[in-house]
Amino acid sequence: MRVKAVLLGAVLAIGLSGCADRGQNENIGMVVGGVLGAVAGSQIGDGTGQIVATAAGTLLGAWIGGSIGRSLDERDRQTAYETDQRALENNKDGETLSWSNPETGASGSTTPLNSFQTAQGTCRTYEKTVISNGKAEQVKGTACRNSEGLWVEAN
Repeated sequence: MRVKAVLLGAVLAIGLSGCADRGQNENIGMVVGGVLGAVAGSQIGDGTGQIVATAAGTLLGAWIGGSIGRSLDERDRQTAYETDQRALENNKDGETLSWSNPETGASGSTTPLNSFQTAQGTCRTYEKTVISNGKAEQVKGTACRNSEGLWVEAN
């Protein structure tokens, strides 16, 4: 009975991961968390109670695992943002600052291209590359230092 309950939980976890448009890390987290939740839930009770506990464990595990997967993506975004700030503040024009996360495989770089002054203060054009899930995206833009000392996208 426990094996059937765990298998049911695993199928439910895999099915849940395909219900919405999520990142790869979130999907993996949902499946792993759901399976672990199913195993934990299957240890509670027997018969119908065991099936309910397994389903509840699967759902809770999938939710927690998905949250962890999302935070990895958020961590990558935060790392990219911090790299942008450091590169724009400290790097010379043409000097690249890179980052990578071996846990997620994501990486990127920011290269200030040209510094100039406006009525609002110091601005810099830049080129940014982000590689995630094997896909590279490149962006060019202009950022200016605001009154708080942060670099923000120019309008």
